[in-house]
Amino acid sequence: MRSAQTQLATDCPWPESLDAVAAAPGDHTVVLENAYVRVLDLTVAPGEREPLHAHCRPSVMYLMQECIYRDYDSKGQLVEAVDTPPPSSRYPMTLWLEPQAPHSVHNLDSRPTRLLRIELKQRTRRNRLRRRTSRADASG
Repeated sequence: MRSAQTQLATDCPWPESLDAVAAAPGDHTVVLENAYVRVLDLTVAPGEREPLHAHCRPSVMYLMQECIYRDYDSKGQLVEAVDTPPPSSRYPMTLWLEPQAPHSVHNLDSRPTRLLRIELKQRTRRNRLRRRTSRADASG
């Protein structure tokens, strides 16, 4: 059985080697991990192109600074291009993201992109039961 620190969503269609922390450790740093979430601190330096990686879990992205960038899929095809980032007055920005297929972001700006990505882990039956028991104890 794998530990909570390395366990990916069981229905992840991509190989574990493409997990963001495994495939792009220079950009993705785990700052908190437990049975419920994995929080990644992500910085893409100016001019850098991340290694190909994926995100198997739904997540909340807390974007502190965005840049001019290109996002490519696993075949090198352009998926998204931002030529003019929103004004700094729109940051921080929070977004909901579904699991994300293998991709690689290329920062074309003179500034870094900086964000936190809070990946939500699937709850196990045991965790749900523990939570219900804790609520019952608290109200009793």
